[in-house]
Amino acid sequence: MWMALEDDIDMVKGHVRLGEQHLVRQHQLIAQLTRDNLPAAKAIDFLHQLEDMQELHRKHLARLQRKAADNNCSPRNGPLLEPYPATHSVDALELDSR
Repeated sequence: MWMALEDDIDMVKGHVRLGEQHLVRQHQLIAQLTRDNLPAAKAIDFLHQLEDMQELHRKHLARLQRKAADNNCSPRNGPLLEPYPATHSVDALELDSR
């Protein structure tokens, strides 16, 4: 049973890593739109959806890791990834892009 759980943890860690990449890229796109004085509202809405999805991935990973800990198992690839600094603040993004 542990191998299936370990595989699930590895898969979800991959989702978390990919989600981090998507968030970084979306922030970059929004910054570019802002610099170019182009509409960014839809890109910002999509960023919020990505952030919500990332939160779900992290919660899923935490549940699997708790399950592994409860079964006295130790994941082969270490602890939960560092959290992405989630921001829903466009003001902070605009300041960073100037």
